Amino acid sequence: AGHGDGGGGGPNVRVVRVENGYLGAARNVGMKEAAGDFVLFMDDDNYAKPDEVETFLRALHHTGADVAACASEYLPSSLDPKEAFNASLHRQERSGPKTHVPLGPSVASGLFSNTFGDANMMVRRSAAEASGFSWPEDDAYSVQDWEVLAMSAASAELEVILVPEPLFYYRTTSTSMAQTASTSEMSTISDQLFMRGLMRELPLGLGPLIPYVVGLRSQLEESRKEAKELRRRSRNLASALRPLVEGHCKHRRMFNADPFGKNLLLNPSFMEWNNLEDYKRTRELARMWKPYETGYTFTREGLLESNVSSPACLAKLDNIGKVAGAAQEVVLRQREPNPLLLHGWSRALNVSGAGEPVDYSLYADITFMDWSHAWGEYAPFDQTKDGWQRAFGVLDFGKPIYSVVVVLMFRWRTGAAVFDDVSLSSLQDGVCGCDFDGMAAR
Repeated sequence: AGHGDGGGGGPNVRVVRVENGYLGAARNVGMKEAAGDFVLFMDDDNYAKPDEVETFLRALHHTGADVAACASEYLPSSLDPKEAFNASLHRQERSGPKTHVPLGPSVASGLFSNTFGDANMMVRRSAAEASGFSWPEDDAYSVQDWEVLAMSAASAELEVILVPEPLFYYRTTSTSMAQTASTSEMSTISDQLFMRGLMRELPLGLGPLIPYVVGLRSQLEESRKEAKELRRRSRNLASALRPLVEGHCKHRRMFNADPFGKNLLLNPSFMEWNNLEDYKRTRELARMWKPYETGYTFTREGLLESNVSSPACLAKLDNIGKVAGAAQEVVLRQREPNPLLLHGWSRALNVSGAGEPVDYSLYADITFMDWSHAWGEYAPFDQTKDGWQRAFGVLDFGKPIYSVVVVLMFRWRTGAAVFDDVSLSSLQDGVCGCDFDGMAAR
């Protein structure tokens, strides 16, 4: 600290004015000009809590660390915190500020996101100068804190800690850097620069792996964006289709039409089971349903019919490497493309194991009239849900279908799954029997 020089800083504050060199250059000038044992970096749009400096100093003194970052609370306002939160209370927003607590100085996790903290950090000046600590001075570079903290955490000369207590308010207004930088075209490129620090500090043999890992991170982010956009389009499409479906189903209900009256599957509710002689001849326990891999058994734990459990198909596994289920082929020989709806119910019984959604699902392999195929279409069930649940999916490929093999799939798990009331129908016939709200959410 120094004495005021007329720059508007007040007692014990010295304002240094330099030509604009962006954030990194300004921070380096500030560190060079500082005279104290510790340097606190703060962005001008953030707001310090009263005990920020004291808490940072205590943490560094107690641990002997050289760099300390901290948690923060989001402040979506340009007002000071007290005024902002009072205003939010008048608007009945009583949830309070949201807190962000970074994971801390984990180099492995820091390859995928900034788990270290914010530029709002305190540094021990002697250790920083001895290690060559400095901020990158690239223009329009919004993740300098990520690079500096990652480099410090990977360095053998510096110890980084995280104070798991919010010591400042982080502004998230529409004009804050966090918002404007993330939407700029430049940020897509500049946000990759943080890996330079890690490549400098990690052993030579590991350095080349870092761009590969960061590339995987970028692909993951792109996939997330694409999935988010697909969900948005799905919601919009469902909203547009809802009135049409409701009108169609209202018309059918006027004539008491059974929504699954034109079910293309035979014995869909497993009410018919073969005797021993027929089983030996057809290998079908339930009529028309062939065993899939290790097969299925009979159970009386199906859906309730007049308050009495009905017969159903039970797929049971005691080995996570096995597959069970039932299968039925439906030959259609469509002349024109006609979308199909696959629908059914299931209940998970003490299921454990992890895998893909397709592993517990209504599964379908499709053969088209030109003898091409679409393998592995499915409507998944959730093994963590209690009780009966439905699943359904639309099979629409824009070309005529020759046949569909429907599989009640249960594989690479332990436990059991009960299947009942399965249907394959035209979309027009079957859509009225589905929960359209559930369809819109998928």
